[in-house]
Amino acid sequence: TLEWMVNAGDAYTDAVCQPTTVCNAEQGDESMYETTAPTAISDRYCAKTTTCEEREFETAPWGYNFNRKCAAATICNHDWQWTSTPATLVSDRTCTDATTCNYSIEYMVTNLTEFADRECATLTTCDATTAWIDVRKTTTSDRHCMPRTTCTTLEWMVNAGDAYTDAVCQ
Repeated sequence: TLEWMVNAGDAYTDAVCQPTTVCNAEQGDESMYETTAPTAISDRYCAKTTTCEEREFETAPWGYNFNRKCAAATICNHDWQWTSTPATLVSDRTCTDATTCNYSIEYMVTNLTEFADRECATLTTCDATTAWIDVRKTTTSDRHCMPRTTCTTLEWMVNAGDAYTDAVCQ
């Protein structure tokens, strides 16, 4: 409808028509959309299109006669989560719970960051009968084992050692 009737007129006056309002949406301009289509006796109504804010993403696109919809992007808690999929203009971010190292059998190789998970590695096991621990484990480093000293046939064992000390021969 290019015009709509403002006044139908009567026996003494002519009808009064006006051009219908043009929403910029008709030309593909996404700044406006049509909220009410024109009729023969009513004008077209337009509204400003929603613009998603910096911390939002688009959940429904703009159209000639419907508004864009936005939603707040998920916020990851980087104390215990990492961003496995970043947010885009049209999709939410994905937060994934961080790996938890079991420090009795593992140590942390890589710390948790905003965009990367924590990595754990299995601790080296030292066989107490053949090795001793010369470097103790920490939460961020592996233990190191050294071969246990074996006394020769010409020596005797003064101290058998333990998990953290080597045997002593004389």
